[in-house]
Amino acid sequence: MVSFVAGALIAIFIVPIGSDWAKTAWNSDWIFYCISVSLLFTSLVLLWLGIAYGKDIFDLSREIKLADENRNERFERFEHVEEAVADGTLRYGFVPFFPTCVPQSHTVLGAKGPGMQLLQKVFKADLPSPSRERNWTQVLDDLERKDGQHRIDICATPLYDFKERRARVDFTAPIFYADIGLFTSKSNKRVPEKLLQNARKSTFLEVKQAIQASDKKLRLSGVKDELQERMCLRHFAGKSMKGKPELRFREGDFKISEALECLNVDAGDPNYSDLLFCERAQAADSGRDDIVNLLKPGQLLFPVCFAVRKGEDTLRKYINIRMMSIEGTELPDDFDPTADHGDTDSLSGIMRVLLEAVSTVELSIADFKKYYRRHYILPTKGDGEQANVVEGRFGR
Repeated sequence: MVSFVAGALIAIFIVPIGSDWAKTAWNSDWIFYCISVSLLFTSLVLLWLGIAYGKDIFDLSREIKLADENRNERFERFEHVEEAVADGTLRYGFVPFFPTCVPQSHTVLGAKGPGMQLLQKVFKADLPSPSRERNWTQVLDDLERKDGQHRIDICATPLYDFKERRARVDFTAPIFYADIGLFTSKSNKRVPEKLLQNARKSTFLEVKQAIQASDKKLRLSGVKDELQERMCLRHFAGKSMKGKPELRFREGDFKISEALECLNVDAGDPNYSDLLFCERAQAADSGRDDIVNLLKPGQLLFPVCFAVRKGEDTLRKYINIRMMSIEGTELPDDFDPTADHGDTDSLSGIMRVLLEAVSTVELSIADFKKYYRRHYILPTKGDGEQANVVEGRFGR
């Protein structure tokens, strides 16, 4: 704005005055023209700067105004969060997702499982049960209501944190990292034989290169707007990528069990799929012995977090601080030392809480520790290929 005013003043007043002065003082048309052109150029530059930066300032002011108008934060202080917990107005929703959060039963409302157990530890209370279980779209709608009648404040199902979702909700710090596998049918003749022979032993880079080099155009499929689409687009949709496989995604309530089933249907079936990204725990829970993971453990780790309403910073920070507090706690008094917890001295407080809850979803402690990791571990020098594929706050 200052540049704009300065340029305008120079153009209107200084250029004519300076030019007349130069013509009178030196009585020279040449000096007159030089000074006139210099002053005019300076005024144009200042005018341009004023317009350019003035537009940026205007746009920023408009964004700030819109942000204030759309401000959706319910809690301004930690005390407000605790008051909402005490009077029963802090509510949660959940998406059924084994093993982190599942319905209590057909007759009892609410959720159970590691995610719910951790939230109860965070808020030191039982939260009011939702009216019914929801899908991801419904949870988003419940979180995003701006009429002051928020149906829920937090999703009790720990969810994958990726860019597309962060456009609509905010995520807490990672609770743990889920181990993702790339699955295929054991009898699939289109998948390179070398990959099947080295199943569960290959790095992701080795599998990716073999898929690209295959003389058959393999098909990867999954659920739209879910983990499968995210992983396929991230790793197999680059414009410069050679030997790209075919990507196909199903919309609607297409479950993981149905997606896994597509690995064994006839190749002429429209739902047929050669490969599928899937959480290892879910694949194991399916009980299918006709599929196999091509990757060795720990190749693809994805952050799993709680989701809160967009802009609800106080609630998000409250949960993060409480989880940090839980992380440093000692073993609880009712912790069963005879159970198969492995090396309890190396377990974090959060992992202990999660392990206490796995029995409620009929998952063994050994399996939980196999499929989920509390901490992200940087790849060693010899595992450079893993650094390129791991997801999370370190490699996003």
